[in-house]
Amino acid sequence: MQKVKRTYTGAYIRVLRHLKGYKQTDAAKKLGISQQAYSKIECRERISDAKIALLIAAFNITIEELDRIQNFFQ
Repeated sequence: MQKVKRTYTGAYIRVLRHLKGYKQTDAAKKLGISQQAYSKIECRERISDAKIALLIAAFNITIEELDRIQNFFQ
């Protein structure tokens, strides 16, 4: 697992999901959770480091790529 460097919100995860072309059901399947549970992740103000590590693994990206998405919107 990659080391998480900063705080991430659900909004950035939503953008990442859209960039990957996934529906919420697709992302949920990759994480092994329900679509409803995944939807709650995208509504969070802060996502735990452990959850971020799972998300970047499931979406097959690096933490640096997620950082670039976040930096784009700041």
